[in-house]
Parts: sequence; structure tokens; C-alpha cells
Amino acid sequence: MASQKGSYADDLKEPVPDARSGSLTKRGLISGACALSTIGLGAYLFGRAVKASPLPFPKSAQGLTRLRVSLPMSAVCVAPIVAAEHYGIFRSYGIEPSFLSWTKTDALLETLATAKADIGIGMIMQFMKPLEQGYNVKLVAGTHGGCMRIVGSKKQGISSDITSLKGKTIGLTDINGFAYNTFALLLHQHGINPNKDVAWRSYPDPLLPMALEKRDIQAYAGSDPLMYLAQERANGDLIEILSNLSGSWHNLACCVVATGTETLKRDRQTIYNFSMAALAAAELCANDPEKVAQFYKQYSKSNATLNDIVKILTMQTHHVHPMKEDLCNQIRLYTQQLRDIGVFNSTTDPGVFSKRITENLVAERRS
Repeated sequence: MASQKGSYADDLKEPVPDARSGSLTKRGLISGACALSTIGLGAYLFGRAVKASPLPFPKSAQGLTRLRVSLPMSAVCVAPIVAAEHYGIFRSYGIEPSFLSWTKTDALLETLATAKADIGIGMIMQFMKPLEQGYNVKLVAGTHGGCMRIVGSKKQGISSDITSLKGKTIGLTDINGFAYNTFALLLHQHGINPNKDVAWRSYPDPLLPMALEKRDIQAYAGSDPLMYLAQERANGDLIEILSNLSGSWHNLACCVVATGTETLKRDRQTIYNFSMAALAAAELCANDPEKVAQFYKQYSKSNATLNDIVKILTMQTHHVHPMKEDLCNQIRLYTQQLRDIGVFNSTTDPGVFSKRITENLVAERRS
């Protein structure tokens, strides 16, 4: 168990690909719609490379199965995963994880596509469009809900009434990214056309508050802790308009455990064990967020205080972690909504698609 701070010192370093990565040349995959075909091709080639001789996961000296886990270390919502190692949860399921931190969607996708990671933790919306294009990954478990929101400036006419966004410009970091897809769906659900009733403008994360101050945008969208801290520092000007717990999404998962299809073939039992450990960590967080926050704080990449982290974790729904049919049903709902706003192809069948990209691991039993 890595319980000392130094054990996480390498969480930002990419491990050297081992023999099980195959001979696929590393390619920089660009996030967004323009890269989806490249991602699909890379996933296909990767699948061909390892299909012939999948190797078992390595073992530690203590007999624990070693897994490489790609996750956004700066996102507070992964605090339970990080804390799970400290509190022995992974070890109780026979796993010794090492963490590789991603900061952009393309990095998450690339680590899975090139076998530099065995497991990925990320937003469901980061996976949806690449999966529609044939990306060779399965979603196996939801981890929680509620880590994204849109906030707007009261000085610029924004209120908690969603219709106050009409005619306004919303800032975000990636026009084609998961934040756009998330809030385009939520706006559509609340009667606002995301393509006609609002404008979207892209800025790097640090420049969003400045763009709001200059009145280039009237609202912006993103994930915590960025959004929470922005509200805290705005002297009451920023008001939350929507979150990914709004309306019918109040009991849906927004983040998910994902793994490659070839990884599943190598050892379904280990992936099941990891998923169950992640869900046990989520329950720990739901019941005692301060305990999780205290450990996570020393590895947080943001300026959030311990109290901030506790509040953010409390706002999120770490008791929501669907698997099996529950996860499939939630993916089907997201698929239908993405098709309704034109992000997905009109020919994509939500029922067929949701079954294809999810994997039922509930029937697996621990050894």
C-alpha cells in the first residue's frame, strides 16, 4: 500500500510501454470531432496488435495484481480512488494500482488505446462519441454524479432562471469537448436550443474568469474544483444555473470506469475487482467525505482548501455508481439525447449502442 506522499510522486509520469503494448507507434490523438476517426483507427490497430497473445497482469511481491490507472488527479471527484489505496480498499480486492494523471481527453484516450493504462477514469461524455466511432473500450461502472456546472454573472443579467441564458455567450475550454456535450444536452432538455439560443466561445481554463470580467462571455461551464472556486472568489456575482445533477439527471452517473476490450479478455476478474474497490471507495466518500478529503488534499493539484474539498465531495453523489443494466440504461438515455441534438448520428440505435459499449461484470465472482 502506498500510504506515503512520495509514493505518488510519479503520478504525472507516463510509464514506459511494456511488451503487452504491441508494436503500435505512439500517436498524439487530438480531442474533438476532427480526431474521432483517428482514435477509432488507433483503437482498432491496438486491438489487432494484442489480440494474438494477451499477457496476464503482473503481480507484486505480495501477490497483488498490478494495474495502471489513468485518472485526472486534479479533479476532486477522483479523491475516493486516490484514498482507496491509503485505506487498504484496493489491497482487500487483491490489487496494487499505480496512477497516471491525465489533464486532457486525448491523453486519457491515448493511454487506453496504446495500453499505457489498464483502467481509465473519466467523464462518460469523454467516451461517448469516440465509442460511437468504434473506439475499442468498454464502460464497466459509474463512480459518481455531479462534478460539472454552468455559472453566470448576475451583473450581466444571469439568474437561476435558465432562460436568462438566451442570447448570451457561454465560455468553456473545448467547443467539441465533454463540457459542451454535457451542457448542450441539459440546455436542450430545458427548452433552450444549444445551437441557436446561445453562443459558445473557447478559452483556456485560467482565462475564463478574465473573459467574464471583460464581458466577452456572460457565463461559463466546467468541472470542479474550477467552478466551485470561481464562485467562491466572485464575491457573490456568480450564480449556478445548471449542473449535471439538474432535472432528470439528478440520479445519473457522470464519471465512469473504462477499460480496453482486450484488457477484459486478459482478466475479467481483475477488472471486476477493481470496479468493486472503486465503488467501495465511493461509498466511503459518501459516508465520510472528510476522511477522504484529508488524504486527498496532499495530492490535490488545485488551490482548494480541505474545507473546499469536503464541500465539493458533499455536493457530488458518490452513492450513485451504476453497473450492469443500470449503467446500460443510463448510457441509453445519454445516447438518445446526444442523437436528439445532432452530436450522434441519426442512425445510431440507443439500445443497441448502450449494450455494445457497456460490459456486465456483476456476474463475476471474486476468487
